[in-house]
Amino acid sequence: MSKYVYFIPRGGINDNFTQIKHKIDYCKKMNRILLLDMNYGSYKVNIHDYLYFINCAHIIYDMNKIKEIVSNKKVSIYPTKIDFSLLDVVNKKTKFIFTYKDINLRILPKQHVNEDIILHTCCGGGDGTKLFIENIMLHENLKKIIKNKLNLLGEHYLCLQIRNTDIQSNYVKLYEENKEIIHSYKNIYLCTDDKVVINFFKNKNLHIFNFTTFPDNKCKNLHNSNIQPQIKFQDLFVDIFIATNSHKIISNSGGGFAKFLKGCFQQKEEIMKKLDDQKIEIHNNTIIKTMIEKKKEYYIVKNNFRRNNLKLRVLKDTFLIKKLNHDQSSNNKIPVKKGDLLDCEKVKDINAHFFHITLHRLK
Repeated sequence: MSKYVYFIPRGGINDNFTQIKHKIDYCKKMNRILLLDMNYGSYKVNIHDYLYFINCAHIIYDMNKIKEIVSNKKVSIYPTKIDFSLLDVVNKKTKFIFTYKDINLRILPKQHVNEDIILHTCCGGGDGTKLFIENIMLHENLKKIIKNKLNLLGEHYLCLQIRNTDIQSNYVKLYEENKEIIHSYKNIYLCTDDKVVINFFKNKNLHIFNFTTFPDNKCKNLHNSNIQPQIKFQDLFVDIFIATNSHKIISNSGGGFAKFLKGCFQQKEEIMKKLDDQKIEIHNNTIIKTMIEKKKEYYIVKNNFRRNNLKLRVLKDTFLIKKLNHDQSSNNKIPVKKGDLLDCEKVKDINAHFFHITLHRLK
């Protein structure tokens, strides 16, 4: 029989992603499989309905499959003092946070143990972007929601990230110190967990966007609020991608989410690729990512190429200017060498100097 670690991550998304990465590494080392339960923790979702884990042979994250595994009455549990069934955890019939009675569930055994399933829960920050970039893809329904929100903002907008619930931010100071920059943007996305902050910036005659669903009652923070779990989780990823895709992020907030957004912004191209068309391949029960590459679009200087229908011969060392999809730097140039032959799907005459071309693939 396979051996497992039943893991319940606590805290926000950066905490979750950081600790999931640690547990995957632990399971590889200990020859166990991670049973990831995000239904018991802060977000209360079956993560399998929203995300795929790729290139991870040591993880099961569909609560239906997890329920099948823990329903086996013969499985043994570590710590051995636990007197409840893991099926009660799946069904939320037992309650605990980091300890149960006098049993500390935050510590994983450093040595191999004989029990079939290790029960573990913890919270802790770090760099959650590593797991997000390397091991996570989005379901099509979640991508569609994100893309629809992105389209409302356009390509050139500012993101203000202000956490103001369990961690307070001096948003008045942020505004006063960045007033000129803030007012230079037509559209501003306000990534915040506090309606008071939204009202403050709207009163400054700014065109503010915010797509967060707020709870009716005061809460410690959004990820522990009573908002419907699917709405909360969708809103979270809308914020992540809108912040990442922004022209600039301004924030003076502390906490893991601010760090996570800055990390995503710094690796914008890798993050935004997750919204591209993709297909899933499974080998030996492991999901392998296969990209369905979007046709690459460029601008070229006509005089540097000889055209023969949909073939373009490069006449001298030059470059292609990549058409911007996610407000990347306009210096995104792709070098090509004299003698190269470009196989195009489309060549559109823009003006006297430029063609707009669509390549099948640029090696």
